[in-house]
Order: sequence, then structure tokens, then C-alpha cells
Amino acid sequence: TKLVGQTTFVVGANTFGGEKDLVEAAENQSGATVFNYDMRLELNTSFTGEDLLKTRLRAGNFAESSFGSNGFNGLSAMEVAFGEAGDENEVTVDRLWYQFPIGNDFTFTFGPMVRQDNMLAVWPSAYPADTVIDFFTYAGAPGAYSLTKGGGAGLWWQQDNCDNAENCGGGEWSVSASYVSANADNANPKREDRPAAGSGLNDPTGGIGTDAAASKATAQIAFTDEQWGLAAVYSYSSGDNGVGLYPGNATPLAVNLQGNGTQNSFGVSGYWMPEETDWFPSISAGWGINSTSPNEENDNTLDSATTQSWYVGLMWDDAFIAGNTLGVAGGQPTFVTDVDFEGGDNDVEDANYAFELWYKFQVTDNISVTPAIFYFTRPLGENTGKEEDEFTNFGGLVKTTFKF
Repeated sequence: TKLVGQTTFVVGANTFGGEKDLVEAAENQSGATVFNYDMRLELNTSFTGEDLLKTRLRAGNFAESSFGSNGFNGLSAMEVAFGEAGDENEVTVDRLWYQFPIGNDFTFTFGPMVRQDNMLAVWPSAYPADTVIDFFTYAGAPGAYSLTKGGGAGLWWQQDNCDNAENCGGGEWSVSASYVSANADNANPKREDRPAAGSGLNDPTGGIGTDAAASKATAQIAFTDEQWGLAAVYSYSSGDNGVGLYPGNATPLAVNLQGNGTQNSFGVSGYWMPEETDWFPSISAGWGINSTSPNEENDNTLDSATTQSWYVGLMWDDAFIAGNTLGVAGGQPTFVTDVDFEGGDNDVEDANYAFELWYKFQVTDNISVTPAIFYFTRPLGENTGKEEDEFTNFGGLVKTTFKF
């Protein structure tokens, strides 16, 4: 068993522009400078030298931070932001899964606390080397790669494109399939048996493969070579049970609409890296599309909804100084592109853009300091108000990371 640790300090603040009422509300909720932390302790255990039992303990205090998903603009959430309301500074089991090979070409992963990407043979992005805004960590398709965590299992096949050592075409194909339920620890499968209003009880939802399961089923096919990779993915999500998009990677309207039913998501993502470190950056890009079908049991007027997202990330290794990294990315967090309400207004103006720029100073082998700035053109999307209304978010932070 080996211990791998990472502790991250974040100091930063946000400023807002646009309509006076929105700016005042944003400043009242998320206008102060904050100082937060995220701590991860991973225990990596192997019994045979080829298997892995992963145990991650995690703690943080981002619940009320502007860089947590509960800020006025949820899109300013960071990937390292951890610590739910009421659980700040409490150590939690964040991962618990076991992985082992089956023969030469297959790998099986299962566990009561496993995340979607833990069961993928390939992650189709080279960006970022140091995470800042969370939206840019989903390979451009947050709906398909929602990183749902819970009880589940997955199997992948991966084989190199070689007949023998002398006849090798290079590159590897892989196929991954997985299922995870965020409610796998709950034994009550009956959605209809809801507690009485005001009882103080949560809706009894749970199980694996039940109507109440917070299900995420994923299938991915990918090809990777030494310098590039490409993947196509399909995912099914039970959005009405809380799986899929969240305020850190989608507009408020996109998050709200997915909660009306199930969601079918598709994504295409890829990357290219230069052969040698030079002035030319690595390029990562991805696009995703999601279709929401309302649950007939839900009392709503939604017929259907379509959301999309995309991003492009550029990264320079050894930028200016050997060991340091420069990164910049832009794209559109998941936004509604088409919606159909029964007898309602189907015109939406949900489009928005996000940008980030960061530079990682590698102070020592174990310590890095990353200043970053970010900008959102219209993070509330349709909820901004009238078509002519404006609301923008500009922010900056300094992230210090300790690895051991």
C-alpha cells in the first residue's frame, strides 16, 4: 500500500458587470475574497502487482465559496472545490473501488464509490495539466462525461494495433462500458412512496437499475496513438434522479430542464500533442449534445429539450522556463439550443461563453503555484432576463498545490 497525497490552497475573488440588480445580488452572495482548501489522501493497494484497490479520503471547505457550485454563478466552480454544506472540514471516503485485469486485453472495475471516468480506458483530453475552472475538465461534453459517482461496475477492452513486434501499425483501440448509480446505497426503490410534505424526510429513492436509481450508463470507443487520441461516447442519465449536469458545467436553465426526465448524451473529443516541447501547444477539443425526454410521471409541460457544449484548450509545456506550463481555453458551457413546451414560449437565449488563462510555476518537484484569470460572458444564460440585459463575471485566483 502506498500513500499519495495532494493539498491545494486557493485564494481568489470575483467581480461582476451588467444589470445593476444582478450585480448587487452577485456581490452580496459571492463578492468577497475567499481562501479555501482541498485535501486528498489516496491509498493505492495492490495484492498481485497487476490489480489496484483505490481508497481516497478527502476534505475541503468550498461549500460557501464563490469557487464552489453554490456561488451566485455556479460556472465559477473549480475542479478542486470540495466540501458540501454542513460537511466542511470533514474527512469523507471519496473513492473506494477495485480494478483487476482479465486475461491480456480486458480490465474490470467495480466498487461502492467509483466514478464514471475510473471505468474508462481512455480520457480523451490532454488539457489541463493543472485544473482551474471545472467546466474545462469534461472534454467538452459534460452531459456524456458527467463523472457520476456511486456504486457501479465497468469493463474495458484495450489492445494495441500490432500483429507482432516486427509488424506494428501503432496506436491502440479501446472499448469501454460501465454503469453507476449515485443512489446505489439506498434500498428503497419506490419513487411513488414519497414522504408527506413537511415530514422532514428525504424522497426515498435508490437502488441499482431501479426507477429510483440515479443511473449513468456509458459506452465509449477510442483510438490513441503516441501523439493524439480520439473518442466517441454515448451516455444515458436519469436526470430526474439528480444525475448529469450541475451548475458548474451548465446554465441554470440547462440544469433545470434535465431534471424533468432522462437524458441521452453524445460526445466527440480528442487531442494532439507535439512530438517535442516547442512553441507549438498541445490542442484538445470536444463537443457534446444532450437530448432530454420528460418523465410522464412528472407534472410539467416540457415535450423535449436539447442542450450542447464545446471547448478548445491549448497548453504549452516548458513555457518560458523549463518545467512550467501555460494554458488557455475557451468554449460554451452546456446551454439550451432547442426546447419545446406545450403551448408555451419555445424561444430561448441561453448561449454563453467561458474563458480561462493560467500559468503554473513548478517551484519544486512537489510544490506548484498557479495564478489564473477567467471570464464568463453570460453565465446565467436565459435567466439573465431580457434579451438586451447583460451580466458578466470576471475573476482571478492563485492556486498552490502540494503533492507528496
